[in-house]
Amino acid sequence: MAETLSPPSDQPTCTRTRRASVAAPDAWKAFKHKGAPRGTPKAASLSRLRYQSKIPVRNRRTSSEQAENAAKELESLSEYMPNTSDIESRTLALRLYYMELVEGKSPTKAQNQASKMFLVSARTVRRWITAWETTGEEALQDHRSTQKDKDPSLLFACPDLVFELKSWINQRLKQGGKYEDGFVTIHHIQSYINESLLHDPDIVPIEVLDMHEARYHSREVSKMTVLRWVHKLGFKWADSSNAPFCDRHEDPDVVAYRKEWVAKMLEVKPRLPILNLISRKPEWPTLPPGSIPLLHGNHDEAMMYANEGNRFAWVSKDGYHLKPKGDGSTIMVSGVSVPCYGWLGLTVTEPKTDGSWTHTDVMDNVSKVIDEFELLFPGCQLLLTYDNAPSHVAKRKGALSTHAMNKSDGGKQPILTQLGWYDKYDNDTGTVIRVQQQMWYTGRDGMPIAKGALTICKERGLPGVHDKMRRDELRALLNTQPDFTSVKPEIQEEVERRGHILLFGPKCHPECMHVEMCWAHIKRYCRQHCGHNIQSLRSRLEYALSQDHLTVNLHTSFSEHAWQWIQAYAEQDNGFAVYDAIKALQKVHRQHRKGVNTVIPLPTIV
Repeated sequence: MAETLSPPSDQPTCTRTRRASVAAPDAWKAFKHKGAPRGTPKAASLSRLRYQSKIPVRNRRTSSEQAENAAKELESLSEYMPNTSDIESRTLALRLYYMELVEGKSPTKAQNQASKMFLVSARTVRRWITAWETTGEEALQDHRSTQKDKDPSLLFACPDLVFELKSWINQRLKQGGKYEDGFVTIHHIQSYINESLLHDPDIVPIEVLDMHEARYHSREVSKMTVLRWVHKLGFKWADSSNAPFCDRHEDPDVVAYRKEWVAKMLEVKPRLPILNLISRKPEWPTLPPGSIPLLHGNHDEAMMYANEGNRFAWVSKDGYHLKPKGDGSTIMVSGVSVPCYGWLGLTVTEPKTDGSWTHTDVMDNVSKVIDEFELLFPGCQLLLTYDNAPSHVAKRKGALSTHAMNKSDGGKQPILTQLGWYDKYDNDTGTVIRVQQQMWYTGRDGMPIAKGALTICKERGLPGVHDKMRRDELRALLNTQPDFTSVKPEIQEEVERRGHILLFGPKCHPECMHVEMCWAHIKRYCRQHCGHNIQSLRSRLEYALSQDHLTVNLHTSFSEHAWQWIQAYAEQDNGFAVYDAIKALQKVHRQHRKGVNTVIPLPTIV
């Protein structure tokens, strides 16, 4: 045990100390009521006098004999102390401190020398000195509790809690991170845990919660605990991206629609031409009487940017590659890729501000495509496949739609001119009759006023409708009605009116659309020959769209590759199993802007 060091009699009793929680001595009372006592240094603060009676012996003048005895005792203790890095550093730092005092250095210089030698702060060294001079050998013990000594965390003691919490967070993240009053934060997760999960005995047993309360004196978890849990579950607080990608490839609704779409595509596949592998020319199949030959065309739009070049370039060792700021001027390209022929309805425009097409532009383009097809292939039918872009699936003006419908009547909601209908049981005749419903009424000034979702639901007598229902709930209820579900997009109505077929592809499945590979092939050429100006973009885009670069054989090969994916989805329900079945090309759920750079011709599926 280290001997108790006492200050020399010729030194003042008031020295520099750190504040501690102890009672005030008489010197503090004298300073408070009568001013500083005689002999007190002018720099003495209230905190120094307040804890003068409890001041440890650290930082006081230590004689050379006392310092030498302390260094020898530390040297003897180091022989049988536990060999851990923390205790060893603490022991050596204390020995160095007292050896420096023996050599005549001041306590401050000795502390700084020990802190520099062992890469710790001077405050830490002072804390070690205080603990050694007051407790002796206990200061060299490792008092840190390990994870094994602690009780198991409430999170990992309840597997159901882990599953429910992770599922709840993932569900919110799939919705774009949105919550009722903004993005999901730690406060939302903490409220969900304390108000919902901890009150469910099936998720957190009562005995486990009692142990948690006995240890932390609360039946709730703190914000810092929730923060640690979220990190352990594999989540992080990251910067939000301008264009986040949410992979919904295997969502239940997407998988259900994919099965339906694949079945329709395979149903019409026997009517498509078969490519001869030797001559590389299409051969029409033998069709039964009454069947019409069919050609498949895949439509899509793409944006071409003047500054979209390669990310890497050769530079000198001391130089750098500086790319222009921004994407530059843009060119919108729209067209239908037809295997065994090439492009149909190819349209190139240079928008001034926004590059996205409107619904009117899409309708003009589909009319152009059908006109060209009927001129080139008389007596044939066209199968068009589109993606689910909002401009593609938009309904005609005035059609039944809940997209912009309010809960109440009037307002800025559009007036639905199409009549709705619903089936109603007639008590007089005992039969079910169909009743037509007008979606607007005339106001006092003679102007039409659109009905709200609440009024429409009440007129139909739908069960469970009340005034406190939210607008989203009323919209979801109307979307299940047969008259609303039977309304088709305007582009589909136009295609079917002219005697052709249109199918919307499943969401998040660009591998089933061969036109995406066409855009990837074109964009690769544009990146490799980027001139960073609109004139260069026009010239290289003209060549990239021509059959000299994107040949008919490439259109056909891309189509064969997409059909192989469709065939694989017909045989497998899981997208991951389909990935294992298609080894020829890496499957990437991304848009054509980061599409495939390598073209691998695949054998024809017969």
